[in-house]
Amino acid sequence: MIRYLFLLSLLFLNACIQLGSEPQPLRHYLLQPMTETRNYLPEQNLNLTLGPMEFPSYLDRPQLVTVNQQKQVVIANFDRWAEPLQENLTRILKENLTRQFSNIGIATFPWKSPVAEPLQLKLTINHFDGILGKNSHVDIRWELIRSATTEIMTQGHFVSQKPLDNSYLDLVSKLNSAITEFSLLLGETIAGKVYY
Repeated sequence: MIRYLFLLSLLFLNACIQLGSEPQPLRHYLLQPMTETRNYLPEQNLNLTLGPMEFPSYLDRPQLVTVNQQKQVVIANFDRWAEPLQENLTRILKENLTRQFSNIGIATFPWKSPVAEPLQLKLTINHFDGILGKNSHVDIRWELIRSATTEIMTQGHFVSQKPLDNSYLDLVSKLNSAITEFSLLLGETIAGKVYY
């Protein structure tokens, strides 16, 4: 009985403390498409399936994720993605490729058409995080596949680490910058492999 009253008193005191303090506002972030455009071979039509994308389950949450110096995963309390990160990343990659190929049609995996697009871009996201005060870390393996034969036309491993301050805003900025670099690399590679 005494233990029960003690716990009840602690809960009451905790509620009083929380009532007296200002709530911490939540901050929401989105990846943004690149601002520059290219126009690889505008007379050519290109159809591509984007996906599947293998995505780490530790990133499948609203909160931003970092890693500390001891390699422990840290979940942000007040800094969140404004939409599911995998959906945001897929949409931005699609938009970034569209800004490089004026006649591109991009279906996202799983596609609704009974016929697969001629080309498929498969992605494995290994890291999309960082250590605050040290560096961001983006690690993506990718394969460009000819759908009809399942032949791997080319594949690559993109890694980006950029100096990072102690803010989540800088983390998102550096992650966004890495995705722009990755998108430009993909555009150049696709144009070279498909048409040259």
